[in-house]
Amino acid sequence: MKHASQSFIILSTLVTTLAVFACSDGRKSSTLDRRTALTLLHEAGPQLLERQATRCDLKTREVITPASGWNQKRGELTIAFLDLLVEVGILKDKTETKGSGYTLFTYSIIPQEHVATVYPNTDNEIVLVTLAKPIIKEIVGIRQEGAQAIVETGIAAVPTPLYSKVLDSGKELFAQCQAFPSPKPYFCGRWPSREALEKPETRTFQLARYDDGWRVLG
Repeated sequence: MKHASQSFIILSTLVTTLAVFACSDGRKSSTLDRRTALTLLHEAGPQLLERQATRCDLKTREVITPASGWNQKRGELTIAFLDLLVEVGILKDKTETKGSGYTLFTYSIIPQEHVATVYPNTDNEIVLVTLAKPIIKEIVGIRQEGAQAIVETGIAAVPTPLYSKVLDSGKELFAQCQAFPSPKPYFCGRWPSREALEKPETRTFQLARYDDGWRVLG
């Protein structure tokens, strides 16, 4: 039994060593293969795809004036959506200030992961909510010329917990967007459906071969 255990350990070590060697060998190969390209892109992924995350920008201050018909409904739905963000914990401290012929609604942002602020503490303050983060699922194709390669990839969007929470809690509110005439309440176009958010995409990346192997550029 002891001999069998030792043999298994030696075999496992050998397999691991061969896998590492194969990966390292692929990085230094003159021809870029899909496995190596996918490994390199995954390693660079967080920084490489950060700017390509799907985000929604929303004003934290809204001025609503008396209206009728669809214009009145538009204002009501706009405030209802901001109230929904309070309910799920993105905004807080709703206040109403009455003016001459208008009502100013203001909200405060709750700092947390996937929530950022633009122009904080100003009349133009915006809450920036990350709805999904892209991940590289597969390599679709590689076009290589010498030491340069263009890699086409399949991208999938992974919804954030905040996106799902808002979508699930606001089903009745979002359902009204479809029947609403143009111009629709602004949140209708800024908070996409799950189907639209998760629609597969393809993106290209450039890689180059250096003396120590292939690298992702940019």
